[in-house]
Order: sequence, then structure tokens, then C-alpha cells
Amino acid sequence: MKLSGHEDLRVQKTIQSIRTAFSVMLLKEDYRKITVTALCRQAVINKKTFYRYYDSVDALLEEILSEFSKGYVDTIADYRVPEDLDKINAAFFHYAVHQGPLYEKILCSVSYQHLSSHLVEEYIAKSWGKAPAFQQLSPGEQELFTTFIHATGLSMYRQWVEGGKKLPVEEVIDITNKLLSQGVAGLLQSNNPESGQ
Repeated sequence: MKLSGHEDLRVQKTIQSIRTAFSVMLLKEDYRKITVTALCRQAVINKKTFYRYYDSVDALLEEILSEFSKGYVDTIADYRVPEDLDKINAAFFHYAVHQGPLYEKILCSVSYQHLSSHLVEEYIAKSWGKAPAFQQLSPGEQELFTTFIHATGLSMYRQWVEGGKKLPVEEVIDITNKLLSQGVAGLLQSNNPESGQ
């Protein structure tokens, strides 16, 4: 449920209670095990109240994922791809480290891989998907390209988190920028007749 900010304070508190309870549950257990009944118990509301605002647990999750995705897409809205790949990558890491434990779990947990894939697909569609250089690639090349972008940045973020964040985030950004830019440049240049290759 999208709030306009003009809702009754009681409605705002109820929705916040549902979202907080859901976040707590997501951090403790697998999403597929969360039921409306258990969520209502955690939020201290009844089912009728839950269904007044959400059709299902899936709808609530979709809203949270959309907010995460929109926040990141808004952050990189003024960047151009592939020219600003380094800035986009840096923005990803900076955005991720400021979103809290739920975002981190969604991106890093194997059981939430389908959720992190959803976030990345939405980001790619709204950024790379519109780039002229990307549009010049064949459909097969686009699939491999998006897999590379998805796997590289996200895998390095996951490894950094799982490894205990031993390196400063700026150093991780520098390393991923080098790996991403050389790989991306190689494919785009080989498909650009003006590059002289």
C-alpha cells in the first residue's frame, strides 16, 4: 500500500507495524514460511486489518522490493550507461550499505536469490535496457551481458559481506570498477564498428 502522507496517524502506525513485523520475520526465517496468520500475530493485528491494506504477503514483499529498487534507480537516474559504469557501481555499494540488514539479507541469502534477481532485473531494465550501446547488441549478447553485470557486482558484494567486510567499501568499489569496466568495454568495443576492431 502506497502511503500519500495524508493518512490517519492510526493507519500509518498500523502499516508501519505490519512492515516492521514482516521485516523482523524476514530476517529470522525463510520468506516462504511466513503466513498471514503468523505475520498478524507478530504485528499484533487481526487478518481483517492486514487484508485492508495488502492482498497477500507477496503484495507486501513486492511493495518493499519496489521501494528498494526505486531508491537505487533514483540514485543513478542521471548517470549514463556505459559511460558512468564506475559511478553506477559505486552508487550500488553506497546504496546497499545504507539500507540495513533486510536489504543485505535479500541480496546475500541463497534462499532469497529469487528476490535479489528481481531487484537486479528491474534495475537493468530501467538503466542498461535503455542504453543505445546495449540496444546494439543481439538478444543473445544482451542476455549474457546482463548476466555478467548481475553476477559480477552482486557476487562481489555478497563475497564482501560474507567475508566480514574486511576491505573498506571504497577499495571494494575500486576493484569491482576495474573488473566491470574492462569486461564491459571489451564487449561493447568489439560490437562497435567505430572502435576500429
